[in-house]
Amino acid sequence: MLKNISINMKFYNWEIVDQVLLILRFII
Repeated sequence: MLKNISINMKFYNWEIVDQVLLILRFII
């Protein structure tokens, strides 16, 4: 269960990174 939460957090973090990169690309 704890491992599952850790994996979910990693995916969540990657989604944020993806969003930030998308926004940065849009601005530049």
